[in-house]
Amino acid sequence: MNVELLRAGIYTQNGQERFRFEVPGKEREKDAIEYINEFYEYNSDINGAGGLHRYLDDYQGWLDFSEKKAKEKPTEESVPGITFFLVRERDNRIVGMCNVRLALNERLRQSGGHIGYSIRPTERGNGYNNINLYLALNVCKQHGIDLVLMDADLDNPASWKTMEAFGGNRVREYFDDKDAKCMVVDYHIDVESALNNYAFEKGIVGCDGISERAKEIISRHNKPANVLEDAKAFLYEMLEPTPDRVDMLYRYEHCVRVAENGKMIAKAEGLPEEPLVLACLLHDVGYRESDNYGGFYIHNYVSADIARAYLEVIDYDPQYREEVIKAIERHNLTDNLPDDMTVFQMSVRDCDDIDRFDIIRTAMAIGDCTHEKTNVEIIESCEKEIDRAKWRISLKRGTKTADEIFVGNLEKRIALLQEIIAQARKGF
Repeated sequence: MNVELLRAGIYTQNGQERFRFEVPGKEREKDAIEYINEFYEYNSDINGAGGLHRYLDDYQGWLDFSEKKAKEKPTEESVPGITFFLVRERDNRIVGMCNVRLALNERLRQSGGHIGYSIRPTERGNGYNNINLYLALNVCKQHGIDLVLMDADLDNPASWKTMEAFGGNRVREYFDDKDAKCMVVDYHIDVESALNNYAFEKGIVGCDGISERAKEIISRHNKPANVLEDAKAFLYEMLEPTPDRVDMLYRYEHCVRVAENGKMIAKAEGLPEEPLVLACLLHDVGYRESDNYGGFYIHNYVSADIARAYLEVIDYDPQYREEVIKAIERHNLTDNLPDDMTVFQMSVRDCDDIDRFDIIRTAMAIGDCTHEKTNVEIIESCEKEIDRAKWRISLKRGTKTADEIFVGNLEKRIALLQEIIAQARKGF
């Protein structure tokens, strides 16, 4: 079994949260028993645990049983299956379990299906069952299972909505008078389609941290003659402006302007020009992808992961590679900057902000403050915008050049807003 395929992640505002399927071992005894006891504490049904709850006094016996189950031949009485712990890598905590049956007998066709899973009660509501199912489908694919049968209690929408999120097709709804003693729904899931299409839509990234779409685009590139021209082409491919996503054309043009700012600041301050321009070009390269992973608030992490994969493929200078990636990851920071944030990293953020607060963005901000508003509303909106501008001016910048340009932009904005406030106050 390819262990790397048993890893996946989802993005959060703190970066990418990584998980793995772990085959149970003796060292997990305390953690495993604690996991099951939590279900009893919360009076919650236990699913996907491979019978662990029946072995709380004989964990080694359960390990022996699980090893035997993984190797047995399918019969009408029993089928081979593998049980996994779903482990969150940040704290090495078991957050879920999953049992994958590698064959079906008549009993499992009627009730149970290929996959059973659960998330511990204190970790629910975080989308972790999406990871559970994604990794289980990878196991199915490795064992040649193309169409997965799953079921869930009708009154457990969290479970069957996870199946639907991966393209599951409801094929049966019935009353189970043998096991569940309630209404049950059966689903078929096409493994290939679920992994190639729906996993991306659920914001799941595979073992290498980027989507299949991004990997395909990156594969078109290799060591270029002109790094910056290749990076521009790569950026356009990743943002992929289309008639229904003209915002991506704006995003591309924004990145090019930020890169131009980078070139200017590099020359003025003696910073390495090509790496700075490159980081500026790629600072939003994951913007389209981030729509599926949580939106704007995690786009810096998505962009950094994609940039890392791209820079490795084009064999970019190792001397600057990590600095470029870290600058992209940190480009949306404002105050409370890390102590180890370098001038180079701050400069990428500064180049971004110079474009974000130029005269065009000022016009957009003024429109937001004034459009179809009363005088009182205009004054209130403009005063809030002035306060935000003054706060931005107070932030630390990487270089004198960036500070002068940025402060100049915001002083123009403040002057225009003050003029609007004066106009709105006429007649009071």
